[in-house]
This record gives sequence, structure tokens and C-alpha cells, in this order.
Amino acid sequence: MTIVETLKDITEVLPVVAVISAVALFITAKINRQQLKVSQQKLKLDLFEKRLEAYQSIQDYLFEVLQEYEINNANIQKLNYIADKYYFLFGSDIDKWIQEVIEKSKYANKLRLRLKDLNPGSERSQLVKEHGDLLDWHIEQMKKSKTLYSKYMKIEYF
Repeated sequence: MTIVETLKDITEVLPVVAVISAVALFITAKINRQQLKVSQQKLKLDLFEKRLEAYQSIQDYLFEVLQEYEINNANIQKLNYIADKYYFLFGSDIDKWIQEVIEKSKYANKLRLRLKDLNPGSERSQLVKEHGDLLDWHIEQMKKSKTLYSKYMKIEYF
């Protein structure tokens, strides 16, 4: 076989190799694109699950207040833990709201402790009402939290 014949054979095969390479490249690109989509969907699902966990944690806290009709240091520590754990999953509106719940929880606890030492009278009656109003406010937050969190939980958000 001469050099000319060898070159002729190579030039006949070269377009076939180029086409096969192009097809392989196209298939690889398509697979990579689909893997990217799957990865993005997985990330969205993971984020949704973490946000749902955060929402359920705050609901559990508020439900505990509803059941016990009392706020104490242990409850407040749980709430602080929830706020810190899920801080980066939501916007500033959720953080601001949780901080408000924490502050009102601390104040309700302070009133509860103060009421223990007060004798019956007008000051005690006023503090009992204020304490009850704060606990009722916490219960109302169960509904409000649903509205606040819903914008982060809707599928179109993802």
C-alpha cells in the first residue's frame, strides 16, 4: 500500500469519525443538561423540606404555648435555637417576625415570674390581663405564621 492510498483511506474514514465524534459530543451535552436539571430539582426539594421543617418547628413552639398557656425559659431557649438554625432559609420578614415572637415571649415570661410574687390586688389583676393578652397574641401567631411562611413554600417560588 502506498502513501497515497493510505491517505485516501484516511480521508474517506475521517468524515465518519468526525460525525461520530459530533454525535457523541451532542449526546454528552444533552446528558449533562439533564443532570443539571435533576440536580436543580433536588436542591429545590431539599430547600422546601428544610423550610417545612422550620415552619413546623415554629408551629410546635406556638402549639406548646397554646397547650400549656405558659411561656418559660425552656420555651424561649427552644425558640432562639429555631431562629438561629433556620436563619438563612428565609428573608428578613421571617427573621423580624421571629424576633418579635422572641421578645414578646421573654416579656410574657417576665410577667409570669413577677406574678408569682404579687399579692392579689389591682396591680396583679392588671398584670394577669396583660400576661393573658400576650399568650393570646402568641396563639394568634399560629395563623399569621402560615401566611408569612406560605410565600416561601409555594412551588412557583422555586
